[in-house]
Amino acid sequence: MENEENYIEFIENYLANKLTKNEAQEFEELCQNNEGFKSLYLDIKTILPGIQYSTKKEIKSSLKKMGLEQFSNDDIELYKQKADQIDLQKSFGVKISPKEAKQVHFIPPKNQKTTSWFSYKTMAIAASIALLIAAYLVFSTPKSESLYDLAYNEIGQGPYTYINSDDENLTVVRGAEAEKLESIKQQAYNAYSLGQYKNAIDFFNEVLEKDEDRKVKFYLGNALLANNQPELAIPVFNEILAKSPGEYEPRTKWYLGISFLKNGELEKAELILKDLAVNGKDSYKGKAEKILQEF
Repeated sequence: MENEENYIEFIENYLANKLTKNEAQEFEELCQNNEGFKSLYLDIKTILPGIQYSTKKEIKSSLKKMGLEQFSNDDIELYKQKADQIDLQKSFGVKISPKEAKQVHFIPPKNQKTTSWFSYKTMAIAASIALLIAAYLVFSTPKSESLYDLAYNEIGQGPYTYINSDDENLTVVRGAEAEKLESIKQQAYNAYSLGQYKNAIDFFNEVLEKDEDRKVKFYLGNALLANNQPELAIPVFNEILAKSPGEYEPRTKWYLGISFLKNGELEKAELILKDLAVNGKDSYKGKAEKILQEF
């Protein structure tokens, strides 16, 4: 890694879980030993979900301007299937950058000719096939996956942010064994805050073998979810809810609902999110109401 551009690509690949085991280890060592790299990573981790959200909003807005708000996803799918059969640049003056599908450029027509093959409205839909390809994840992914992406990466702005301000952190630690356990907790939280979720999971599990700490369990569930292990996060969140969750109840329900979405369990997700929308009292109530509008 010789420059910031390479660092950025390295960080983006890490956040997308595209690194090999050795590359992931190199990444974690850089975070520990290079303050500039660590600072850049934390900045990108914070702003990337917002960039993704803005990109999707722009795509959706473009589709709406072309009249596509009148059509269902099934209607759009029929036109998207024509994408491989149509020369977009020749027929409609639309070129998609080979590097990144979301970069769509419109080329001014030289001699525009009318055609009877499509009506005006249908022509607009066909011309927007390039945008449909760019917006593939918006329209063609399974519903649970697209809802997960909306809830987790847009409404929720990515993994739960570590907050070192809960009252349970203020307890006095006495004895060598207690000090050792507290040290492992801090290693777990540090790894989590750096996005080193696999390491965090190992540390959290080590703590929970000796201490049924509700906060630790909550962060374990979130580390599993962030590490693409929703099937393991679900029982962790359920256990919290079954044992007097207290102030953790709304946030646990929210991330349990997201875990169900990630795991493809749409009905269970809807059930828990409806409960949160009805009985929640903080920002998670509003988040649940917002995502339920998309079901």
